[in-house]
Amino acid sequence: MPRTKSSISAQEVRKLAAVAFPRMSSQFFSTSQLIAALQTGELPDGRKATGSLPDTSLFASTPKPTLTPRPKPVKQVQEDKPIVTPTPTPTPTPAPSTKPASDTATELYNAIQRIAGQNIDAETVRAIVREEIGRTTERHTVTICLNGIDCDTTQTHVNFLYLLALCEAKSAEGNRLVNPLLIGPAGSGKTTAAKQVADLLKLEYGHLAFDEETSPSRLLGFIDAVSGYKRTNFRDIYENGGVYLLDEIDRANPNCLTIFNAALANGYCSFPDGELVQRHRDCILIAGANTHGKGADHNYVAANHLDASTTDRFFNLGWDYDWTLFHAMCDVRGERKVHQLCKSGHTPASWFKLVKGVAEGIKGTGVRHVVSPRAIIAGLPLLDVLPREILEEGLIWKGLPEIQRQQLRNTL
Repeated sequence: MPRTKSSISAQEVRKLAAVAFPRMSSQFFSTSQLIAALQTGELPDGRKATGSLPDTSLFASTPKPTLTPRPKPVKQVQEDKPIVTPTPTPTPTPAPSTKPASDTATELYNAIQRIAGQNIDAETVRAIVREEIGRTTERHTVTICLNGIDCDTTQTHVNFLYLLALCEAKSAEGNRLVNPLLIGPAGSGKTTAAKQVADLLKLEYGHLAFDEETSPSRLLGFIDAVSGYKRTNFRDIYENGGVYLLDEIDRANPNCLTIFNAALANGYCSFPDGELVQRHRDCILIAGANTHGKGADHNYVAANHLDASTTDRFFNLGWDYDWTLFHAMCDVRGERKVHQLCKSGHTPASWFKLVKGVAEGIKGTGVRHVVSPRAIIAGLPLLDVLPREILEEGLIWKGLPEIQRQQLRNTL
């Protein structure tokens, strides 16, 4: 059935939205949300239109014309039989719809309700449904691939599943989005956890413990006068895949670590042989530290204050002593609990609003802290995986004292 002048498809709506909101990523909004934004000039997250808005009459619902059944001709019959006039079949009235409970179903319901009064064919409806289902289910998902090996959580830290989810968080192109930074006291099992990740994913493992004198050549390699470029285990894993632990990074020279900023977040690293190497999709970089990179304390006097450009590239995950892990070893009865993956309760819009609000609050209050748009990108695939407190601590607060956190919350 051809469309009327007032009908408009979901694809056309997204094209119009791309013109009105040039810097918007339409995959984060449903068709109904985009239609509302084109009518009001404002997205659900508060951004205003910077491009031209279409004529709102495009989205006006056209009342469905009432169809009067055409009477059928009276069939001539013999005199001994009565004349039967067929009763016109009334136009069926759709039964009232009940709004679905789930978020995905609600968005589908709203999208179809917006265009319910227009003349659209069945194939158009199917196309809208396929688009909405694909967008809402693939928006921010994390797949934990263990290559067929079951994770025995009786032998792992209570936060191990969180670590595994962070290591497996990927972009749509398959690139790693998060570099976990395990922060905990000495002997809490940070190095062991990194090795367990490598074993479960069947990847090569390597690690380097930093100190004040560690030079970049320990990771990048160097060129000698005899045999040329000397490769390192870090180079092999970065280029070919594996798990590499940057241990004790709060003991490293902060100027040394900034050399690896591009390797951590930008997906490439320059090596002494002149090669600009792209990070392998199976290259997982994990860091370990005793502090949040804010400098020495009374226990860890050799810890350095790390540059904010380095700490901004990590997800801070607490790794305290897990005493229940040693119950069986010491024949002590106790309940063994392992933290499970769960939803944070954030939506993409609320996560964007929180990160942006805290970043702007830092500017206004003068709190010495950095929250960048990297937190938005790294957080999106984790919204349905990590609890709210773990997500916000790892990407926003990062060990910030409570008094300063409250100061920033008051600005939201």
